[in-house]
Amino acid sequence: MSKSDFHNDPVLQVLHQAMSAAYEEFEEARLRDERAFADMGSTPNSEGIVALQNAGRDYADAIVRHSNAVMAWLAFIDRTMNRYGGAGR
Repeated sequence: MSKSDFHNDPVLQVLHQAMSAAYEEFEEARLRDERAFADMGSTPNSEGIVALQNAGRDYADAIVRHSNAVMAWLAFIDRTMNRYGGAGR
């Protein structure tokens, strides 16, 4: 497999796009969580606590999705490297 073939592999492209999208989602969720925490101020109320709880759940879900996307990417790279005699894990 040449370098250009590898770069043009549709699975590689899809996995890379999924990983990038999951990272963007992760960053957005992190910012929403930070805003919710900042919005709580020094006097938390039930509405603020619910908002913080929801933002925290969204953040945790985004971390899992990003982690899954990275692991799929790495699994593909490992399989590809092993198939072509490269040094995978």
